[in-house]
Amino acid sequence: MEKQFMTFTLGGGTYGINILGIREINYNLSATPVPLAKSHIVGLLNLRGQIVTIFDTGIPLGYQNHEGSKDSSLLIMKTNSELSPVARREGIETHKDQVGLMVDQIGDVISCEEGDIEPVPAHADVNVAKFLEGVVKQGDALVGIINVPELLKYE
Repeated sequence: MEKQFMTFTLGGGTYGINILGIREINYNLSATPVPLAKSHIVGLLNLRGQIVTIFDTGIPLGYQNHEGSKDSSLLIMKTNSELSPVARREGIETHKDQVGLMVDQIGDVISCEEGDIEPVPAHADVNVAKFLEGVVKQGDALVGIINVPELLKYE
């Protein structure tokens, strides 16, 4: 079965998220900071009347000094209740609340067969590997496939 992933960069890495879980790409990074929030919570964004928690995707993936860039964007995720029947059938999950994932730069949508997704390499940092479902080869590069529910559990 074919799967499609929206790719993005963080630091020097390339990652992907299943497009069935993404509502939109947004370039508005004017989040309101939340006092006493964890370091990976950038703040809150009012998006057409809905409050979206902005999550710095780089911090759980090991980019501890991540501050984004001029090309940073938000991947606004669908809530679990907004997922299509197809997404649910494929086992896609996101979060019960509105969440935006801050990334350095949006890439392309890539397609692959389910069998093309390989396990996370054994030498990967265990603290990062737990946020990945696997990797996909794209030319000479590897794309880490993000496990969104695990990523959003980061403390």
